[in-house]
Amino acid sequence: MDLKMNVYTPFLELVGILEAYKSVIWEEKAFSSGSFSIDCLITDESKTLLVPDNIIWIEGETAGTIQYFHENSGKTGDYITVKGPNLTRILENRILWGRYNLSGTVPQIMHQLVEDCCIRPTRGDVEARKIPRLVLMDPPTGGDIIYVQRTGGYLLTALEELGAAYGVAFGVRFNPAVPQMEFWTRWGQNRSVNQNANEPVFYSTELDDVLSSEYSYSAQDYRNVALVAGEGEGDDRTMVVVEVEVPDTPIPPAPTTYTISIAVTDSASVSSLLMAGALSVAGTQVTGANAQITTTLNTIAVSFTLTKTIEIARSMSVNGVDIGHVEQEGDSVSTTLSAQDGMTIAVAFTNYVAPTATHTITAAVDPAGSGTVTGAGKYQEGATVTLTASPGDGYKFSGWQENGQTVSEDANYTFTASANRALTAVFAAEPASRLPDGYTEVEYIQSDGTQYLDTGVVPTLTMKFSIDIEPTHEESLEAWEMYACSQYYTSTSGGSRAFCVYRSKSSIVAVARCEQNGVFANTNLSSDTSPRRMQIVVDYANKKAFIGGENEKTISPTVNASMSGIRLFRNSRDYGNYYARANLYSCQIELNGAPVRDLVPCVAPSGAIGLYDLVGREFYDNAGTGVFTAGPAI
Repeated sequence: MDLKMNVYTPFLELVGILEAYKSVIWEEKAFSSGSFSIDCLITDESKTLLVPDNIIWIEGETAGTIQYFHENSGKTGDYITVKGPNLTRILENRILWGRYNLSGTVPQIMHQLVEDCCIRPTRGDVEARKIPRLVLMDPPTGGDIIYVQRTGGYLLTALEELGAAYGVAFGVRFNPAVPQMEFWTRWGQNRSVNQNANEPVFYSTELDDVLSSEYSYSAQDYRNVALVAGEGEGDDRTMVVVEVEVPDTPIPPAPTTYTISIAVTDSASVSSLLMAGALSVAGTQVTGANAQITTTLNTIAVSFTLTKTIEIARSMSVNGVDIGHVEQEGDSVSTTLSAQDGMTIAVAFTNYVAPTATHTITAAVDPAGSGTVTGAGKYQEGATVTLTASPGDGYKFSGWQENGQTVSEDANYTFTASANRALTAVFAAEPASRLPDGYTEVEYIQSDGTQYLDTGVVPTLTMKFSIDIEPTHEESLEAWEMYACSQYYTSTSGGSRAFCVYRSKSSIVAVARCEQNGVFANTNLSSDTSPRRMQIVVDYANKKAFIGGENEKTISPTVNASMSGIRLFRNSRDYGNYYARANLYSCQIELNGAPVRDLVPCVAPSGAIGLYDLVGREFYDNAGTGVFTAGPAI
């Protein structure tokens, strides 16, 4: 098997490619840190690359840190053995600083712990606790919300316990394209032989999918910080930091230094040559950051401590021999050479366009599962980026946030790529509709003077009636404007009864009873008859009536079993045809302290406009002529 293994410094700078090796053993774990062991012949290349703390990456996502180094001599030759954990072990370098009270799905809680301990710390020495170039990937969706409390201990231990208990795999992988280290989580699957939900996996030396049944591993323990808890409880507990001196990192063998002269064949300056990346070694651009550079006229002498293999791009020649050239603007050539000390490489910039910087735009969703986002990815400098947020069922878009701050309230957020950015689309849960499917709740229904509704409720002495009403015209009233009415009329002395709520030319009125020959005993609630929204309450049970925010008035109610049901927007007898032009926002009726009507303005599935009763779960349609007008949907 031909593996590609790149070697990086602890600062994620590419050192070179490890090509000559004898054996590779790599162990991966779902709920903890794995390990590796590599044997290779002792060469100038291996002695340069395989030094403590360097990172080895195998193409894909697998990477580990060298923490054990040993040179061996045997019959088969001299070789180096290096061992170490995979990148997940870096999480063991951080402790939980005090007590954490966390809630969310298990992957979300894991990400919260890593963020607070390694990426954006809020406790202890916040700068020293940051792990450079460690980023969080989006957690998987789904899962139950749990509540976790953790106090002290190592971050990796806390993650291992959560992962094993809830079946959530996690780790730190290496992304060489950026480069960066990425913390990830995903839901695990049970593939043991004692279940039938998933296809089982078998490991056996007889099946040739296990090459060795034994493996030993040794690594140094570099823990150097402890948080000691003393007196007190909870967040008030005394915490003391104990630190020890970090042991010196072993000094790797001194690499060989090579000097190559680069002759510029046109008027391009030295700085433009280096900024354009004309010289790279094993994929790493040679600049002033990793090489010593001296110049004489149009010649650059570059002394570097990397490998012998160099990669030259653009139009070039070596010792006067042309080895490639560009055909048109934007073209490039690339040749790998075996460098020799003192080699002269001529590089031409004719028709060359320098590459444009690339920026990574990420987009997450909060809370998880509340919606989706599109538009994230890699963009060239100056490119237009549009991120689109789409809410899921039961949610609405609130805004785009970056570093906890809202940067846009537009679901389609457009900006110019100028740097790496990590944005989050925030969604808010929408309250569930209180009406059945197909009904649309509206702010109010409006009568133009010919529509009304019959509630079917006959007043009793235990009734409480409430209505939220707003007249819609200002001209002088020629007659009563009726908002609610229930009547019984007889010529017999003392036999007439009426419940009315109406507006006249001079007052807002609640009528408690009606005497013989239609002479009403009125209770005037207000002399302000201007069109305004009013919450009017008539409480027979407590013998009072009032308009919200104004003084209560005492009433003396009387009723009769033959009274009609309460009508809204008109009187309940045929004479006079007293209607109302008004907006009705709501109406509630109670009998004996229990609700019998809770009427909500709405549009029915059929398109009819009326009131829906939340108590009886029934729709009340227009009983008059014409149609109501619906207010804005809620």
